[in-house]
Amino acid sequence: MSLKVRTPAFYLPSYSLTSDVLSFIRCGLQYRYQGVGKIPSTRPFQLWFGEFIHGVMEAGYREYRASVIAGSPDPPPWGPLRIIRLGKQVERALSDRKIFPNNRTIRTLGFLRAVKGINDLAPHLFPLIAQAEVPLSTTRIMLPIPHHYQTKRNNSLRTHRSDRCHNERYA
Repeated sequence: MSLKVRTPAFYLPSYSLTSDVLSFIRCGLQYRYQGVGKIPSTRPFQLWFGEFIHGVMEAGYREYRASVIAGSPDPPPWGPLRIIRLGKQVERALSDRKIFPNNRTIRTLGFLRAVKGINDLAPHLFPLIAQAEVPLSTTRIMLPIPHHYQTKRNNSLRTHRSDRCHNERYA
């Protein structure tokens, strides 16, 4: 006697408006290669820049939150040297992961943007945050698609569409 294997629940991946959706809109094929296929970017400075700014903002929030918990809130704006210290910690963590800026100009711009982000955005943003980052994911059993929403798959429905950066054939 054999038992039927239960069909696995459908995993819904998490998406980010700022990275996933916007990069898909920019170029669907590039999004597929980098987002779905996990092929590394040909321009790693973008990876360094995004990870660096995100890391400095998170480190700044953790420092702010620790001061609130200690009973002596110390909200931004902070001096540039304090933010640069946070940036150097993040930079060391990124270098451990072999993520580096392409040149000194990109690095300098990253530090300038980090100072601006902490001093201009954080005073308004940090008091609204309860936790630095909460990963969300879920699984659901997918219901069948109602018949009136289903489409026919035949040769008459295949069209040739032009993507912004690549010509692709969509079914």
